Amino acid sequence: MKINKFHSLFFYLLIFSCKEGKNLSCDIGKENAQIATINTQNGFNVSKFHCPSIINLFLSPDITTDIEPQFTEISGKPFFCYFTKKLELKCKNILDTLEVFTFNTSSFLKNRKRIIFLFQKDTLHFIDMSSLEYHQFKVENNSLKNISTHNFTSDLEKNNFFIFRNTLSSSKFTFSYPFLIIPYGTTNLKISPSYMDSTAFLSYNLLSKKIEKIIKIPCVYKNNFLYTTDKMLVQLNNVIYTAFSESDIISSFDLVKKNEQSVLISHKCNFQTFNLKKEQDLAYVRKFTNTNELNTNLLVDKKENIILLKHSFKKRFSDTSGFQIFCYDKKLNQTFQDTIRHSVFTYGVFPYKAGFAIVDAGLKNFYFYEAKSE
Repeated sequence: MKINKFHSLFFYLLIFSCKEGKNLSCDIGKENAQIATINTQNGFNVSKFHCPSIINLFLSPDITTDIEPQFTEISGKPFFCYFTKKLELKCKNILDTLEVFTFNTSSFLKNRKRIIFLFQKDTLHFIDMSSLEYHQFKVENNSLKNISTHNFTSDLEKNNFFIFRNTLSSSKFTFSYPFLIIPYGTTNLKISPSYMDSTAFLSYNLLSKKIEKIIKIPCVYKNNFLYTTDKMLVQLNNVIYTAFSESDIISSFDLVKKNEQSVLISHKCNFQTFNLKKEQDLAYVRKFTNTNELNTNLLVDKKENIILLKHSFKKRFSDTSGFQIFCYDKKLNQTFQDTIRHSVFTYGVFPYKAGFAIVDAGLKNFYFYEAKSE
């Protein structure tokens, strides 16, 4: 799937406002996956915040389209972080745009185009997808100090691997010292027509400098070309939780014990087969992606809930897009599921306070979800 600038942000914003084809098999990895059990429903308290500033931030004349922006929480507040044409990193509070943090990153970003980044508390992580480098910066008094740099060129190129960038989910990679977890793909199409290897993620130990392949890909990716191939991941201590855009499996992997567990999402599967012959037909692609079932976001909250958002299948293009929430405990027992009753901008889903936030598709409101206490 070819990706243009800002593809992740605006293409899916437009299509989520049917493919009348064969369903993909939902028995993906059934021989290893368990059926998750459901205990309760309607498990969230939801608060709405009107923020017309969000759309103005996206339309800001100084924003660069070379690096995708990110919503994140800083000091308990919701921020929109983006890079300017002068190669500065700006973080603006979407509830109070007068609160702005600016970092001069021009010396680092000069001549770099394919960057993904992660803001974690007082640490900023960069991955250069072209040079295959990882950089870690410490945030100190509105300045950045480079504290770690690692190059993966030899490890990736000798195996025909590349760093994979999710196009739908805001989840790009994770870091929890000393483990850096990166989605990756392969240019060897004999393994998978969807540019996937036998596993989906690389675990890099910053101490031992060792790279390990983790999390088996669902069987459906080995035999089919899937249009949306996001590999979502979140990390809770030493455990990685993952989901795929077109698979009903959610998995966990213990980085220390090396244990992998998978469960099947309990619901009626409606993933559709993509007609590869129509890949260049934009009308077909828009209709297919608008109506197809998709897992769009995976995140973990401060209560250690693992949360999956799913775009529901639509019979007609004109039908309103619907989203479901599936919630799991850290052992992957499904605790409840719920229906989202507003539109969703999938790139605007991020952990926030004790729960998580969802920006709506109109870029004018965001909703705060917090799991109810038992």
